[in-house]
Amino acid sequence: MIAPAPATEEWRAFWQEGESFAKLCTSRAKPFTNEIRYNLAGMAVEKLVMGALMYKGALPDGHTLRDLMDAVENAGLLSGPLCEDIRHMDDFQQICAFDTYTRTVPNDEEMKQIEELVSTLQAALQAELQ
Repeated sequence: MIAPAPATEEWRAFWQEGESFAKLCTSRAKPFTNEIRYNLAGMAVEKLVMGALMYKGALPDGHTLRDLMDAVENAGLLSGPLCEDIRHMDDFQQICAFDTYTRTVPNDEEMKQIEELVSTLQAALQAELQ
């Protein structure tokens, strides 16, 4: 079966940026602290998800990780524990909570789990782009 044409060609730029951020979030180079790597992981998730959603002709209501995972589920791209685990990444930085803003830096073990989540998400979404 031939896959339908993407709704917009801009999806590919988002996807490629997501791949770059996903690679960078695993860097162990000196300037890449866990805080920086966490933010790169978040940008990877956002770009990968936006690319996949644009490919499918859908967009999220917002850009928090929760919004993105809701959109991925609504578009029928993914569901289950992976989406829920990615939603929990928002627990480290609640940037949209103006009155209760919090920021916690992931420790090394948490960062390793986040890297694995990004990698798993990338592979799962890649399979949906075929």
